[in-house]
Amino acid sequence: MSNNNGKNNNVSYEAKDIYVLEGLEPVRKRPGMYIGSTGVDGLHHLVWEVVDNSIDEAMGGYANEIEVALLPSNRVRVEDNGRGIPVDIHKQTKKSALETVMCTLHAGGKFGGESYKVSGGLHGVGVSVVNALSRWMRAEVCRDGSMYIQEYARGKPKAKVQKLGKCSARGTTVFFEPDPEIFKEIRFDWDKILDHLRQQAYLTRGVKITIRDSRMVASPPESFFGVCQTGAKAKTKKKIGKEPKGDNGERSYSFFFEGGIISYVKFLNGDEEASHFNIFYVNREVENIQVETALQYTKDIQGYEMSFANNIYTAEGGMHLTGFRTALTRSLNDYARKNSYLKNSDENLTGDDVREGLTAVVSLKLREPQFEGQTKAKLGNPEARTAVETAVSYGLEEYLEKNPNDAKEILGRCILAAKARQAAKAAKETVLRRGILDGLALPGKLADCSSRNPEESELFIVEGDSAGGCWDGDTKIALIDGRDISFKELVKEYKQGKKNFCYIIQNNGHIGIAPILNPRMTKKNAKVIKIILDNGEKLVCTPDHLFRLVDGSYVSAAELTPQHSLTPLYRKISKRQGKYGLDGYEMVFDPKAKKWMYSHILADVFNLKNGVYTTTAGKHRHHVDFNKLNNSPTNIRRFSYKHHMNLHYDYIEHTLRRPDVIEKVKRTHQTKEYREKISAIMRAPAMSKLLSQRAKKQWQDEDYKNFMVGRFLEFYNSNPKYREKNKKLLLEAQKEYWSSDKNPKKNIGVAIKIKRGKQ
Repeated sequence: MSNNNGKNNNVSYEAKDIYVLEGLEPVRKRPGMYIGSTGVDGLHHLVWEVVDNSIDEAMGGYANEIEVALLPSNRVRVEDNGRGIPVDIHKQTKKSALETVMCTLHAGGKFGGESYKVSGGLHGVGVSVVNALSRWMRAEVCRDGSMYIQEYARGKPKAKVQKLGKCSARGTTVFFEPDPEIFKEIRFDWDKILDHLRQQAYLTRGVKITIRDSRMVASPPESFFGVCQTGAKAKTKKKIGKEPKGDNGERSYSFFFEGGIISYVKFLNGDEEASHFNIFYVNREVENIQVETALQYTKDIQGYEMSFANNIYTAEGGMHLTGFRTALTRSLNDYARKNSYLKNSDENLTGDDVREGLTAVVSLKLREPQFEGQTKAKLGNPEARTAVETAVSYGLEEYLEKNPNDAKEILGRCILAAKARQAAKAAKETVLRRGILDGLALPGKLADCSSRNPEESELFIVEGDSAGGCWDGDTKIALIDGRDISFKELVKEYKQGKKNFCYIIQNNGHIGIAPILNPRMTKKNAKVIKIILDNGEKLVCTPDHLFRLVDGSYVSAAELTPQHSLTPLYRKISKRQGKYGLDGYEMVFDPKAKKWMYSHILADVFNLKNGVYTTTAGKHRHHVDFNKLNNSPTNIRRFSYKHHMNLHYDYIEHTLRRPDVIEKVKRTHQTKEYREKISAIMRAPAMSKLLSQRAKKQWQDEDYKNFMVGRFLEFYNSNPKYREKNKKLLLEAQKEYWSSDKNPKKNIGVAIKIKRGKQ
């Protein structure tokens, strides 16, 4: 908290401004209805909700500093220098307004329409839900020159609001500790919180947001656990954002962006080359809705749009994004025709044309946002579309006229995208026109005849693929998607429309992949022979089936001898070697290059050769289903670095947080090698000295001592097996001590003195 507050001090914010809609009872019974889940996302949603209250103060002009701290024992502190939650008696509940806000669902200054012009902490979730789902919570309010506190346990106040003394600053500080009865795993993700707060700082221009990770601090100060001086005068809060002094194990970041969403666009672009210099920006109020938009085009083929309503990220877009897209497409088409970039005969640019390579941020501030779903993923207000469409159209028209060079680059970028789309459409139509012939599914040995000169063309009538030999229906085929399936299964999937790929040796001798065409049963009751390989594997096929030898020649099954060496297929799962290579990907051996190749690289080469995509799509190859072993070309796509990283972040449960990855990490931590490595680190003299210093500092703090004693007693009293084991250990230690010749005489004397003293 600090004296450096926002400018808006004219609007009433007292107990009468707090509105109560319903009670708090359902929250603990069905937490998923309020925070989405009780997993990692739900846990972090608690932080977002408390931070939202501080952001609302900042958006209203009442605060300009916010601090979030991760504390020991899974506790979190959120502090702002806003007005402070009112503490006077609420006329409806007959309780303190602070208690009403913290302990009643749908209670706050955001429902009446006066205390807050806009708010992000609405929609059925608020600080009261955080209170209900916390084992412990504490609210500290500096307001009207005094400090007030109240503590809670699982949504219920432990005592009435207490006035501790004077306070020169103003603001609200909330401490909370998530309830382990609700959340199976309580582990706050530093990077996740850092990214969220950075985003909030971009969206709330001029507000300083600080995040601290104090979970490993050697000697935590009193404020870590919400402990205030209980004398006549309370401690005056220090100004938020001051960096910690000394090396105490704390890390912190502070975000402050004067450029707001303009800076955000630059951040999102990263290293991508911009197509034009000046970033478009508009900030305009339309029908009591504040519209703020910034955009810039890059050389990247992927577009990237971020939309927000009252600082809440709307992942699924909504009316505001629809309005933006409509205005963007219409404005660019109007300007292009007005300035002869498009001729009368040219078709209009489409939405896809104008969004290729676009980085845009659309931020709305409105009084009563209507979100679809508890996760607030989509904005449903119809008036939002009109407001954004009006503001962006007005701003773009002015921007394009004032910046002709930027307009030229933007229109050139969009028209190029349109030409590429039209070329792709023409190519598709050509393929469709040839579809009748292509539908005959020519055997792999044949190619379509493209010559119209009869002298250059001949027609051969052949027996068919069966002349080249057949496999038994139970023979397994190694597919590029990581599976080994039989011919019977392959035929079944082909009839279902699934396209499968297998490994081949290309004409140049290198390993490659190709689609499996028209698998089918060709004969019944055919004559077959059994081939037994040197590894014991048995193969059943017709005698005329051809086998490729290591020298590139072919021999029929009937002519094979033990002296022949077949071309093998070697596959393995990659292991990272030091700083190089990938871990957990399938690799296949290339017999000509004499080296191992990643299977997904082969699939990528196939896609490039067959025009599935081009290198302009980006440098990073991505598995669509996040399965590193499914290397089917249909499962491989190329993305830019930015798009690829964002994709993995949005679907992190498919990557770093997959159950098998978590289990792998656990197994790694349990290995002898890992434990020996960590043990060696912890036994190092420098580390031992550091740990000793930290421990000594910790135990010098009375609050830490009391906290640890309380936790130990809680464990001791709830664990009868430990108590029994501890008694036995103490008894054995006592016997060993008194059995020593050095101890009995000395300590008996002490015992006698104590006894006589009592007499």
